[in-house]
Amino acid sequence: MVGVDRDQFKVDTVRAGSAPFFEPGLEELVRDSVNAGRLTASVSLSEALADADVALICVARLRRRTATWDSISCAAFPRRSPSRSPGGTSRS
Repeated sequence: MVGVDRDQFKVDTVRAGSAPFFEPGLEELVRDSVNAGRLTASVSLSEALADADVALICVARLRRRTATWDSISCAAFPRRSPSRSPGGTSRS
């Protein structure tokens, strides 16, 4: 899994095996995942997507009425091969 953020400090923090913010249990999860080679981070979206089969996009939304942050919204986008895309052609 590759996390992407434009904040180099957050990327460096994750790569070092630490959580860039506090959430109970997150520090250990990030450390163990980085040490096992299951997690890394990048500031480059193209680098992160290069070998991805699925992109999971997560964003926090600002509530206009209350000016508070809403829960994070996520959406998954599977990569489609040209042969599976509508109207696509297979490349050999």
